[in-house]
This record gives sequence, C-alpha cells and structure tokens, in this order.
Amino acid sequence: MKKEISGFTLVELLITLTVLSITVNFVVPSFDSLIRSYKLRAETNNLIASLYLAKSEAIKRNQTITIGVAGAKQSRWEEGWQIYTDVEKNGNTDFNPSEDKLIKKIVDVKQGIYIASNSQQNNYISFRHNGMLAGAQRQISFYVCGINENDKNREVMVSLMGRPSVKTIGKCPV
Repeated sequence: MKKEISGFTLVELLITLTVLSITVNFVVPSFDSLIRSYKLRAETNNLIASLYLAKSEAIKRNQTITIGVAGAKQSRWEEGWQIYTDVEKNGNTDFNPSEDKLIKKIVDVKQGIYIASNSQQNNYISFRHNGMLAGAQRQISFYVCGINENDKNREVMVSLMGRPSVKTIGKCPV
C-alpha cells in the first residue's frame, strides 16, 4: 500500500508568501488613511458636542458659558478644552476655580490632530444666556486638521446664533 503525502511544496509556499506580501503593501497605506479620517471625524464630533453642551447649559442656567483652551499653551485647542460657567457676562479667557464652575473638561484629543480657530479671541468661545455667541462680530470657525496634506480636514462654523455646522475642506487654512 502506497501512502499519499499531502501538503505544500516549497515553490507553492514561496508563491503564496509573495502574493500575500504584495497584497499587504497595497492594503496598509489605505488602512492608515482610514484611521486618520476616523480621528478627524471623531475630534470634529467631540468639538461639536462640546459646543452644543455649552450652548444648552447657557440657556438652562441663564448665564454665560465659556469653552476655553485647557492646556498649558493657551492657544492650542488640541491640548484639550474645558466648559465652565463664566461670571463675567461678556466671556473671558481665564477659568477661575474660585468664581467659575467647571462643567466638563476634554483632554483626550487624538494624536496627529490639531485644532485652530479664526476667532480674535482664539483661546475661548462664550455663549450668552440666550444661546447666542457672546462678544462675536461674525461667525467663528474652528479648523480640525490632520498632519497630512491629503487628509479630509474639517471646518466647524459657529454662527452668531450659536449653531455649529461642519464642512469638509481641502488644505487647512491655519
């Protein structure tokens, strides 16, 4: 009786590994792009949720609510931000723990993302008791951008009425 030996030959194994490595070389770069796109979308949604929270808290509490940069560098939104009640009616840049009440602090901004604002006071945005922007002369835009030029960057526009909206932009303007 003859026993049949089954399995792969060395040539078949080498061909399979070659095809697999070529396939992986095409898949990995597009997967990286997918991850960057997810991070941009997630941070944009996080920022919009914070804007809606601040606006609704301003209306609910009938007082000024501010979203301000929480990091050590007072102009870098990607270090995180905090939402707090603001004793000053016009809104300000400083969170004072003895006067202001912290509502929420966001510090887990994704790596490889930077956030900038076109506001003259680019380290805070305030909502009045009626939900409208405090001290703004025009709509304020936030730019949520990736480190790559080809990323689908986003602009979050906040109207004078306090309503945020989003659009995808090409190259980041800041």
